[in-house]
Amino acid sequence: MRASDTRIRNGSSKTRLSERRFLLLLALYASQYFGIGFLMTGATAILREKGVALESMAAVSALGMLWAVKFLWAPVVDRFGRNRAGGHYRSWLLVLQPLLACVLAVIACLPDVRAQFGVFLLLAAVYILLSATQDVAADALAISSIRSDERGFANGVQVAGSYIGLIVGGGLTTVIYGWAGWFAALATLAVLTLLPTLLIAVSPEPPASAEARAARISVNTIWTVVRQRGAGIWMLLVVPITWMGLTAGYSLITPSLIDQGWSAEETATLTTLLAGVCGTAAALGTGVLIQRFGRERVLLVGCALAVIGMVAFLPVISGVASTVYIVAVTIVFFLGYTAGSIIVYSINMDYSRPGSAGSDYTTLASFAMLVSFGAGAVSLSVAGQLGYVSVFVGSSILYAIGAALTVWHQRRYRTQTLNHGAGRAVLPVESAAAGPESVVSTALSATAPDREERER
Repeated sequence: MRASDTRIRNGSSKTRLSERRFLLLLALYASQYFGIGFLMTGATAILREKGVALESMAAVSALGMLWAVKFLWAPVVDRFGRNRAGGHYRSWLLVLQPLLACVLAVIACLPDVRAQFGVFLLLAAVYILLSATQDVAADALAISSIRSDERGFANGVQVAGSYIGLIVGGGLTTVIYGWAGWFAALATLAVLTLLPTLLIAVSPEPPASAEARAARISVNTIWTVVRQRGAGIWMLLVVPITWMGLTAGYSLITPSLIDQGWSAEETATLTTLLAGVCGTAAALGTGVLIQRFGRERVLLVGCALAVIGMVAFLPVISGVASTVYIVAVTIVFFLGYTAGSIIVYSINMDYSRPGSAGSDYTTLASFAMLVSFGAGAVSLSVAGQLGYVSVFVGSSILYAIGAALTVWHQRRYRTQTLNHGAGRAVLPVESAAAGPESVVSTALSATAPDREERER
């Protein structure tokens, strides 16, 4: 009886610990996207309403490329940190979170953002650099804090947090702007960004494993991650095509609605508040569905929804669609967008190794993000010259190709994970790899049942 009570108490303690970690991850990713959501969605609507040209707005989208090159300094985050401060990556987050809030506070003090557009771009660039660094630390903390069998749900939490950030940064902030002006909107955003610092302060980081410590103090090359079987094709071909299709279509939704006469507040209500709420629910649901039905089925359904949403948006551009129709197709697109995002994040996490998790995850994502942010900027410029129709059609085709390539990649390189969800990956490393790579196959080949058996 006493042994049973002990097991119950231990299980309850582990559950509370797991819940606390997921809550921390949710807060980190949400706060990270407060400013990103504002810059990429809310500010886009506000600037367009103020008469800023699409070509000038493309500069804001192009700033996202700074986020995509974060792999250049990701090894610094992996290598340096104060473990005595309660955790390696936690020490980074305790510094970065207040800095993000400070930059937003400075942006709030700009009296006329259109007249001071250059200053706004500079501050936005600083914010994106800090936010990108925070993302490296948050990703690494997530990988080190969760079990492999929890990755599907963890990636759902990650995407849900990003949607919450978009709801607040791109939607709520825009609504506050309509009510009380620029300063009130950005000051609110700064305060909300600062709040997760309290949760970081009371959430110690799990101690690093011996493998992770050994890998961290060795000389790591950011490109060694692609020496894992199938990782190069995944990073350089499959993910870029997938994100090009999604980004090109996503970047045109807000300006196309503005051009149809929607106000900035109305557009933000749809594309961030309403679609964000649906996306948050879809993110958490997708994480569960991946573990039950496997990645392929979830990916195919998500691809179909995203393509249908983009193609169905064509009547909106012509101005013949009703409000109900616009709301419906936008939600359909975001449901598909969410499912595709979680699949990509989950596979990236599978390829991330102990001790260099921040660098690995960042390297896998950065090249694709560089392409996708570039695609977002180019799509706005092309739409300004050729119209929205050609870009929407092209983005639909690209995403369909990307989804097909993802299924092919999983069947070709990762058959064992395809129908069992995230967390059961066995990732062979090319035989030529040496050093930390020899640790990777051992660490990642351990399945959840193996761990449970060892714990027992």
